[in-house]
Amino acid sequence: LKRLAQRLPLSAAQTACLDIVRRAMEAWPGRLAAVRSSAPEEDGTGASFAGVFETKLGVSPEGLEAAVRACFASVFDHRVFSYAGAHKPAFAATVMEMVDAATAGVAFSANPLNSDLDEMLVDAGYGLGESVVDGSIVADRFVWDKV
Repeated sequence: LKRLAQRLPLSAAQTACLDIVRRAMEAWPGRLAAVRSSAPEEDGTGASFAGVFETKLGVSPEGLEAAVRACFASVFDHRVFSYAGAHKPAFAATVMEMVDAATAGVAFSANPLNSDLDEMLVDAGYGLGESVVDGSIVADRFVWDKV
């Protein structure tokens, strides 16, 4: 299914949208993007799909379509089917300007470790943040009391 999804034809509106984003990317200082998969269900009460969809970093304007297709096709990954069960996640791809980050991380407006809505949690590490998200490093953890 993933391979088939990557080869689906684009509509005229989708092609036009990609062209608009490519032109915008040409004006960015580094001309590189992060293409991220997103879903409304990512941080839902019944499920959290965060981390199961693809992210493509360092994407050039010429590679934009392939990156968006790969992110879309990740909806059909075995990890999503295994995790989703009866859930059928919606999908969106976001395209953001890449920055040359010395450090990066993940911020939570509520502490996911203890469900405390009065705490904010940030896990951070050196580099672009991929190692924080994929768990390949032990991230620095910061917890703030929001009250």
